[in-house]
Amino acid sequence: KIEGAKSEVKASGGISAQSRRWLSPNKDWQRFYKKPELLAALDKEAEELSKMKAQIELEEADEKHARVEFYAIPTVDALHRIQRYENGNVRHRYRVEQRLYELQSRRRAGAKPNGGRPN
Repeated sequence: KIEGAKSEVKASGGISAQSRRWLSPNKDWQRFYKKPELLAALDKEAEELSKMKAQIELEEADEKHARVEFYAIPTVDALHRIQRYENGNVRHRYRVEQRLYELQSRRRAGAKPNGGRPN
């Protein structure tokens, strides 16, 4: 819309009422009497809008990231369930490791002195 307003300024020297509705309402766009001043004000408005757009996009991205991270955290009930099963898995792993150690010890104890290789 600002580019359209710039085209109007270059062609007619002013901005139509319809174009002024799209521009910042805080500024008095009719106070600019010269084309260069009005074009400079429009350029400044475009720059401010670009900065605002970038800031809003950054805030939206941060908000989206926060929502994703919020939903990635399990509930307390889910954490309790995970811990309960994890404890069982740890106990099972210890029993299996102990059994493996026992089997390896028996095998080593029964091994031949030369490592079981034929002479």
